[in-house]
Amino acid sequence: MGDPASRRAGPTWRQFLTAQAHAIIACDFVVVETIMLRRLYVLVFIEHGTRRLHLAGVAAHRTGAWAVQQARDLVMGLGDPIAGLRFVIHDRNPLFTSTFREIFEAEGLRIVTTLPRTPRMNAICERVVGILRRELLDRILILNARCTTAERNPSMGS
Repeated sequence: MGDPASRRAGPTWRQFLTAQAHAIIACDFVVVETIMLRRLYVLVFIEHGTRRLHLAGVAAHRTGAWAVQQARDLVMGLGDPIAGLRFVIHDRNPLFTSTFREIFEAEGLRIVTTLPRTPRMNAICERVVGILRRELLDRILILNARCTTAERNPSMGS
């Protein structure tokens, strides 16, 4: 019987996340059910350091090309703050295509793909998805991707 596997010399995942929080942005999909029993997909990004949440897009039919466009829009919308980021964390969803990753790599960010069945690797984003579901989506009725309270009542908008 051989010796047990040696421990890694580098930091643990938790230590990495803590040390690099200011430089990490993570993303995931949120599935939303409408009152018409249709499914919508929401792509969200969260900056670990500031906990700033970015709603990238909502679609009834998500595709790799749609995810790529949302990534482009996010990068353009962030402007200079993206220069302070170094890592993008996402799961192994096939919609995160090589083109999706190239958008961030062109900005100098390194892609970190989570291991299969390890939601703790993207725990902050997973927690935000859970909070959105419990505190928002379980309490309001969603008609469709385009209908918001602000659109129906302009006085509520900014």
